[in-house]
Amino acid sequence: MRLRCSGEPTENPSWQQVEDALNALDGDTVSFMALDRGASGGEHIGVGGGADDLVLLYWELPGESSFTARRPAGDWSEDDEVTMVVAGQETEVPMYQLIDRSTAVMILRNYFDNGRRSDVVAWHKEY
Repeated sequence: MRLRCSGEPTENPSWQQVEDALNALDGDTVSFMALDRGASGGEHIGVGGGADDLVLLYWELPGESSFTARRPAGDWSEDDEVTMVVAGQETEVPMYQLIDRSTAVMILRNYFDNGRRSDVVAWHKEY
């Protein structure tokens, strides 16, 4: 397993290092992290943003599909968007693609422990 955040990748990170990387996301100076279980360019989970305790979380299976975690229905419409910094780039992100940090912890923990996509959220297939 490898953790990518700011600085050099960490091989075989502890769960605490993964959680610390997630908590370091501030949507400004640190706005992206990824966790993968294999070679560079392979299957991974990426997390971006972090401002206001909201993150964009995706699961990528290169050559197959990419999925984004979908926010449960709430006091927002399908057309609502938020401007945030993800991987150093300011972008408009639909509210339905933003999840809270505590949900991201559960998703990452499942991937860390089991290498599988969590079912605590719905997943939207991007391609």
